Amino acid sequence: MILRARKPSTRWIAPAAAAGLVIASPAVLTSLASAEPTLPPRSAEELVSDVLSADPVAFTGEISQRTDLGLPDLSSVGGLDFSDPNSLLALASGSNTWRIWYDGGRAYRIAIIRDQTESDLISNGSVLWAWSSQSRTAVRTELDGATAADQTQLPAEAGSPQELARQVLSELEQYSTVQTDANLTVAGRAAYELVVKPEDESTRVKDVRIAVDAETQMPLRVLVHSTQVDEPVIDVAFTRLDYTAPSASTFEFTPPPGAEVIENTGSAEPLPSGTSAPVDQIPASDEEISSVESSGEGWSSVTVVPADASGAAAASGYLAGLLPAVSGEWGSGVVLDGTLVSLVITDDGRMAWGAVAPEALYEALAR
Repeated sequence: MILRARKPSTRWIAPAAAAGLVIASPAVLTSLASAEPTLPPRSAEELVSDVLSADPVAFTGEISQRTDLGLPDLSSVGGLDFSDPNSLLALASGSNTWRIWYDGGRAYRIAIIRDQTESDLISNGSVLWAWSSQSRTAVRTELDGATAADQTQLPAEAGSPQELARQVLSELEQYSTVQTDANLTVAGRAAYELVVKPEDESTRVKDVRIAVDAETQMPLRVLVHSTQVDEPVIDVAFTRLDYTAPSASTFEFTPPPGAEVIENTGSAEPLPSGTSAPVDQIPASDEEISSVESSGEGWSSVTVVPADASGAAAASGYLAGLLPAVSGEWGSGVVLDGTLVSLVITDDGRMAWGAVAPEALYEALAR
């Protein structure tokens, strides 16, 4: 992976991801999943094992993502840009289209297309590029051998059904009831459907539905339903999928003439004014990681990030002016009472979130 471990700093950029879930309209969903193909019987336990043990497979695909977490208007964040991790907060709301090329090993290319702009994350296993057509900025990161060797799946930034499904099944299956539902077709592929229901009634997650390719065991779609609204709050699915391996040239990148090229060392030193490192290159010290506190477990766990944590200030700065004020024994700040995730940003700079009601966050902050 780009990151040697999934550090908390990544999740501070998009608080919805802290629930392990973040990141197609109903009309698209109907067209993608209307058929019920006949498939050999597979139990829920077998399908979970299939997903978690499946070997990576090469593919080229397009993904439609729709997220409605009850966030305020995030248009002020600007265009999505892998070279500016703060802008990726916009992925927590609205609709986005992704294009992904993956060789089944260490090379990948991810393109976000939004508002006539494109941002790409491109890795050939030894060099990582983050490119923005909007800012015409290319950030280059030399990957060391250990980092490249760890890349056996797509990075979390891909926002793909595979990554979301693996997070849910690997981290939350033990707190859930898992069963199968009717077979379906997604992006022309016959698939089984897993339904993961939290056993904890205090979470705002009603269920997660995962469509699993019957042939490759690759997750093709993830739907997340909330207890607060009827429509899915997260809907990410392949709309096009081809299991043909992309050519090696797909993973090579040359900045166009006139582009600003920034060499990123991955150190804690800030990049030039107006730029920042790709999201997983934000370093987090051991002290910062150990200072992040969690309470509860499973679906209703709450995460509290201290005020001096790197990355927290940037994310909170965008949201603080958009959320309603709140106060209590824990202090004062602003709150997001979302459809799936609640978030509190305190006036002293702390952040707390979880897939629970705000009251659970207040209790955690008061401890």
